[in-house]
Amino acid sequence: MTNQPAEFVRLTVDRSSVAMGDDTESHVQFWAMPAAATVDDLLVSLAEGFLPPMGTWQVHLEPDDPSRRRAVGLIWPRSPERGGTQLCRTAYRPAALGQLARDSELSVRAEYLSDGAAQPAPISAVVARAGYTGARPTVLGTQARADALIDRREYAAIRAQAKDVAGVRRAWIRDHLLSRASPPPGAEAFVAQHFHALGTLLCNASMAIAGELLGLEGEIDGAAAVRRTGRPAIATLAMVIAAFEWGLDRDGHWPSSDRAHLSAYLDFLQACGYRLSEVEQLIADRARSPEQLTAEQARVRELRNAEYNLTRNHTFGLMDHQVYTQLLAPVVNELTGLGERPEPRTCEPDCALGRR
Repeated sequence: MTNQPAEFVRLTVDRSSVAMGDDTESHVQFWAMPAAATVDDLLVSLAEGFLPPMGTWQVHLEPDDPSRRRAVGLIWPRSPERGGTQLCRTAYRPAALGQLARDSELSVRAEYLSDGAAQPAPISAVVARAGYTGARPTVLGTQARADALIDRREYAAIRAQAKDVAGVRRAWIRDHLLSRASPPPGAEAFVAQHFHALGTLLCNASMAIAGELLGLEGEIDGAAAVRRTGRPAIATLAMVIAAFEWGLDRDGHWPSSDRAHLSAYLDFLQACGYRLSEVEQLIADRARSPEQLTAEQARVRELRNAEYNLTRNHTFGLMDHQVYTQLLAPVVNELTGLGERPEPRTCEPDCALGRR
């Protein structure tokens, strides 16, 4: 017998209060609407019989579930004398409630907006406010520009080197950490301090690596790890290490990845006696101290800003080409010295917009 789709959706509908005294009684109502009814049907029903004719209301579905919460519309309920009610659906399409519901149930909440949150304002009015300072952004670049500056061949070489040393590192882990009767000093502190990272690192792929470290084939589970080792603490350490090893395999060699937990993992291995290779030091950003890295990153941002402004001024004819090249040369040299690739020069002396 196949499960038939529900014909109706049960809705728990609520709204916020608009003033003191309005919250003395609950506003919650329980509705049933056809599963084929859409968000537009819901907004009209809220506007015509549920919301008081005042202010601006923002409607959310599943307001208490951050993973499913979504704003689906705005409602301006007004009496006919004041121009009538107006609606704005902010959802991409008028999806059926049956598609949005979980187990044929859906929570709906209308939030009352007042003052500035409820009224559109022209730019001239915003500029006149005390909260407007006149600050303007300095464009340091775009993601496309940053991606264009990445030497893909260089990072492909790094990935290849990292893959080559992974086998040596894991053999050392088997021989020096997992062969012990108990975890090495500092292991408990490392696991506790970085336990939150395991939420994204523990998976079937990492458990397969744990199986390799313990001499088991294929994916394993905790029970198999304990049976294999006979030492629950070592089995736990093996599964944690495997999770970080999978993190290194997945994204440890790219500049865009958050490598703080990977650096901590390699530091832990080093504290246990493992000697980091050159590429592992690069991955862990341990070739330089955290203070040096912070200072260098700040300096790189300053140089990129200077590079951008010089190129912009030259492109729009605001700077002589000779002056431009003289000022740009030390910026390029310092960026190169910091391991950055300066932006490719595309402006020739006669291509500036101001000279065409």
